Amino acid sequence: MPSQTQEIIPSEGAMYHDVDEPAMLKSGSNTLIRFGGNFSPLIIVGAQGVYIYAAGGRKILDFTSGQMSCLIGHGHPEIVETITAHAAKLDHLFSGMLSPPVVQLAEKLTGLLPEGLDRACFLSTGGESNEAAIKMAKLYTGKYEIVGLGASWHGMTSAATAATYHSGRRGYGPFVPGSLVLPSPNAYRSIFRKADGSYDWETELNYGWGLIDQASNGSLAAVIIEPILSSGGMHVLPPGYLGAMKTHCEKRGMLLIVDEAQTGVGRCGSMFAIEHEGVTPDILTLSKTLGNGLPLSAVVTSKEIEETCFERGYLFYTTHVNDPLPAAVGLKVLEIVVRDGLVERSRVAGLKLKSSLERLQTKYGCIGDVRGRGLMCGVEVVGDRATKAPSVELGDALAKKMTELGLSANLATMKSFGGVFRIAPPITITDKELDAGLAIFEEALRTTPGTMPLAACTQPQRGERSSNTREMTESRNLDIANPPNQNYTNQPAKRRHLALDDEPPEISSNDTQSFLPRLLNPIQNRNELPLTPQNSATPRGESGSKSSMIVGPVMAEDVQMIEKYMSSHGRVQQSPRDNLYNTISDNPKDPVLYLTVPRRRQGLSLKRRPGEKQREILEQILGPLIDDVVALQALQNHPCPDLLYVWNLAVAALQEEFQAPGMSTINAVLLDLMGRPTTSITGNTINSGRTVGLSHILGLNRNPETWKISDAEKKMRIRLWWGVLIHDRWSSFAHGVPTYITKNQYQVPLPTIEILMTEGMDITSRREAAECFIALCTLTEILGDVLPLVYDRREKLATETSKVLRRLQLDLDNWEDSEPVLSLLRRANEDGREIVSGSSSLKLGFLSNATHTTEPGLSETKRYSQAMLRESAREIIIFLCSLKSHHLSEFWTPYSAYHISSATIILLRCAIETNDPLIISSCKSSLLDFMAWLQCAKVKDKWDLADICLAQCEDPIMQIYGNKELPSQARESVLSYEMNQPGNNVRVFEGVDATMFNFNGFNGGVHTGPSVMDAQNYVNGFEYPWADMWDLF
Repeated sequence: MPSQTQEIIPSEGAMYHDVDEPAMLKSGSNTLIRFGGNFSPLIIVGAQGVYIYAAGGRKILDFTSGQMSCLIGHGHPEIVETITAHAAKLDHLFSGMLSPPVVQLAEKLTGLLPEGLDRACFLSTGGESNEAAIKMAKLYTGKYEIVGLGASWHGMTSAATAATYHSGRRGYGPFVPGSLVLPSPNAYRSIFRKADGSYDWETELNYGWGLIDQASNGSLAAVIIEPILSSGGMHVLPPGYLGAMKTHCEKRGMLLIVDEAQTGVGRCGSMFAIEHEGVTPDILTLSKTLGNGLPLSAVVTSKEIEETCFERGYLFYTTHVNDPLPAAVGLKVLEIVVRDGLVERSRVAGLKLKSSLERLQTKYGCIGDVRGRGLMCGVEVVGDRATKAPSVELGDALAKKMTELGLSANLATMKSFGGVFRIAPPITITDKELDAGLAIFEEALRTTPGTMPLAACTQPQRGERSSNTREMTESRNLDIANPPNQNYTNQPAKRRHLALDDEPPEISSNDTQSFLPRLLNPIQNRNELPLTPQNSATPRGESGSKSSMIVGPVMAEDVQMIEKYMSSHGRVQQSPRDNLYNTISDNPKDPVLYLTVPRRRQGLSLKRRPGEKQREILEQILGPLIDDVVALQALQNHPCPDLLYVWNLAVAALQEEFQAPGMSTINAVLLDLMGRPTTSITGNTINSGRTVGLSHILGLNRNPETWKISDAEKKMRIRLWWGVLIHDRWSSFAHGVPTYITKNQYQVPLPTIEILMTEGMDITSRREAAECFIALCTLTEILGDVLPLVYDRREKLATETSKVLRRLQLDLDNWEDSEPVLSLLRRANEDGREIVSGSSSLKLGFLSNATHTTEPGLSETKRYSQAMLRESAREIIIFLCSLKSHHLSEFWTPYSAYHISSATIILLRCAIETNDPLIISSCKSSLLDFMAWLQCAKVKDKWDLADICLAQCEDPIMQIYGNKELPSQARESVLSYEMNQPGNNVRVFEGVDATMFNFNGFNGGVHTGPSVMDAQNYVNGFEYPWADMWDLF
């Protein structure tokens, strides 16, 4: 870590040498116009990568990417090559002429953007692009009033300046008529607050629009807005804000213009910031990042808006419109960002940057707030955290110290947002370079007077665990729910009991102590795992006799009103009994109360704790294998117990647990439902339903973000709910039972990386697995729209269903094209790359979901619909046959067995219902090929999902295609490609002995050999063979 002013040494990064810095600064002050404050006291003589070089050889880390523009670093060699080539042969043209780089950039850019942003125009600066967008909005709507945000910055041209309220509005006379302003969303300083103190942006926005409606003369044309108000203090729009703004615009017949000058092209951890909200604006503008520092900007809009404006004579003729040289640079920037995975790099590095800055916030009182997204963060410097008083002077001192130490971090000192450091390094920055910049930042805080070090902040706070304790209790798999506030230490091996104290303690209005159940981590430190029953601890008295359930919304309001009345009239008396109601959120719009209830039904007495007997048996069975159990290793090197018996013991214990259920019950059910193979669909479906009911009782379906509970408990509740929802939806998809949960019954936000990750265990493999889980959650939401169509028994118009299906197909397309889903699906069947556990299962779920969005159509379109369904099933089989052994060892959901069998059955049905010999041959070839692959996966990789599908589908396939030649054809599917045989495209599977496929059980095409179904029906409870049911066709 640097401790003094950076040493000045000659640098190879400088372009100019022997520069007299003082003399040049003096000359500049005499010859240059100042356009926004004084110039920097440095003369920069070079820029390369993430560094700039000052006269005299000083190397300075550039944490602002120049003017927030050098997205992929200074002097990127491919950008240099592009500029050189086009400067030599294709630099500038008459404005009406087109050139390859301009057309190719338009194609590439609109291809990356959502539908509705279809046509583009390329200009020079952000102000110019916003000017063009505003003129387009006025011409299209026939109106002229433009609404901006109070901390906005959109440029220095006429209309753009009129929509800029951040600064520079005095001394120039009237601005363009019709300029109106909304309050800026500022979660840190806004006066709009909910009853619990959280930011109420919705009320603020609605209030602002009320003022706009009063001030408007009825000619509202457009809103122009930044996804992150960078110049205004790095304020990120709250979740839902952009969508609400779009709604307000549509209500008034206005267009929505989104200015992504700084946020676009990967800066914020997504290709474009609008992707975070899923909102498509009417017009999008880009600049800074698109040209990587060169003067290039873009206006993108819909085909309909462009054609209407063209017909009305739209005019924005400039000297450098659609110039080939900057367009070629923009095309190269997009190519590099996509090719090198820099969007994901920005997201991951941004998480590290923000968490590091938040760590500094806990150490220095001068940091009032840290905010941002991706590699675009703001650090607000204050003189007093309590009053949030700005401290521009301290910010200026910190900025000077950082520059001395070798870091350039832009400090905005305008009164409109006090002192905020805007941090936006190139998204090509390495971890080492990022760490170096953060080290300088911390050193500046340490050595600058007035930063208010907080020594106490370095100590663990109440409810926090030390890092070594967290590591000790961390499970090896991604947690669905991590237990809060555990504090285990290395002690001699002894038995521990799961506490039954699921009742909440009394909570006052200013107490955020945990009220949720204490939950023991199912996988403890191996020195703590129970070995013998002798050292059992005694449960605490009556602590396990009570539980809690959430009070319904109507009754909650009634209870809250009564309590307020009694309190105001002095009628609240202390009672020796526990409080019957506990208020968790006193928000008058949505109060949350919990009712204390008996944990067991009255008269039910349990001599033993639920699951106690089963636990003792398991300890005896698994005692010799304790180390392997803790390490989650395979047991093939030891005498293996009857795992089915072990599993059934655990399930029996779970059923007992439902007699006195609590939060730990939900965690146990989720673990059981995730087990493979599925041995009881009926039992799993019933457990899923009971778990949904228990989740509602415990209030897991409510958004806990503003509740008076610890952050750890908020995260646990969100994780548990999404685990419950995933099983409810996918078990419905697989097992033919309608869902227990509908979309209007919950308000829990999607989990984030921060919610899923365990503090102190932020490693790449776990982060990627967390991304996969989030992607599964979003896919589950789409599935929630599909399933009502599957189970709707009412008669409805085909056109009505078709509209819904087309929307769902679009939702699936958008999901597939989103990040990080796109990269996860690409890696699902790639070799030579580190596996993202669960990515293959995720892709299978996506492909299977697509089979349910095929339009049924009318009779005349039935053939087309069947063809689409057949191709969807073939795509699943092609994907599965492309998988290797390392893919099969990933995490797979138990519902994957249904997806595999379903695709097989679809192809079988298509073969039955068609008279087209080509289709029959194609289906037959695919099915035989697939059966061979499944046999390989079963025998070579011990893949139980293959075993399940073979048990279901092997018999009917052999019956339908049964003939005397069948056994030899099946052998050929394993032994060779037989490329010369017409219609035969089956495959060989490497490393597979053909003798493992025993076809002797087929007699004249009828299967007479043993089947998995004969020994264990893994999938359903039917007592008659699958083949007999298939004969009903």
